[in-house]
Amino acid sequence: MLFIYTLIYIFFRYSVPGASPQALTAYNTSVSSIYASWKEIVADKQHGIMQGYKLFFYEVTREGGLNFMENHTYELAVHEATFTGLKTYTKYRTEVQGFNNYGDGPVAAVEVFTEEGSK
Repeated sequence: MLFIYTLIYIFFRYSVPGASPQALTAYNTSVSSIYASWKEIVADKQHGIMQGYKLFFYEVTREGGLNFMENHTYELAVHEATFTGLKTYTKYRTEVQGFNNYGDGPVAAVEVFTEEGSK
């Protein structure tokens, strides 16, 4: 019985992150740019040696679909990104996930509009 407990403990202790990055926020900074920031995954959910973050950026269609625009991989110390050259008053989705030496964790997501342009 101890052997089974040890295997279960090792499996959950050393696996992909068990939570997404905390406090993901995004807001428009102009008619054509969005700023996003997040905080690290809580220590007891990291499940291994954290290596960084993957960030995905999409335009949200009127029908609610997603048009992939770009993705980036950031070092562990980076907790922010800015997207520029965007369309005026358009909805965008930012997703971020942490990864460790075992793989990718769950995704945190937020949607935000760029500012309206002048009429």
